[in-house]
Amino acid sequence: NSHARSKRGAKTTKTKDRPPIEVFPEVESSATFTLVSGEKVKTRRRTNSHTRTTSFVATRITMTGEKKSFGKIAEPFVCGGSAATFASIVIHPMDLAKVRMQLFGQLNPGKPVPGFASILTTMVKNDGVASIYKGVDAAIGRQMVYGTARIGLHRAFSEKLKEMNDGKPISFP
Repeated sequence: NSHARSKRGAKTTKTKDRPPIEVFPEVESSATFTLVSGEKVKTRRRTNSHTRTTSFVATRITMTGEKKSFGKIAEPFVCGGSAATFASIVIHPMDLAKVRMQLFGQLNPGKPVPGFASILTTMVKNDGVASIYKGVDAAIGRQMVYGTARIGLHRAFSEKLKEMNDGKPISFP
């Protein structure tokens, strides 16, 4: 391939056995458009001189003009899901003891309900430390789906609402 400039200032690309293709500098550059929805999109035109096809590449950009990487988009989902899962693992023994206290009161009316510490101590003595984590797999599964979506989508919705409000923070009356 060789490149030359035509009379009009366009870059001309010559290929074997094909006539030259003119690609004007303004066509090669990128442009930023604002859609009806208010979303900004940066477009770039690509021309393949061998196949003579033109394709357009569009990239969403934020209000400040920076591109959003996959990591930046995934960050609230990963952090939120991890935090929700960790919290569920930490709180599980207390939740298990609470449920057992409620069941004891229902199954043994009139008898005094044992305390939180005595229920956990009895469980560890009779069945080992693993007994206070029975059912934690279901709690983790729930948080990996529900907690990840709930916390991760909060930022996505907040940013979209802010964008729809001309970049100003959202206030609720």
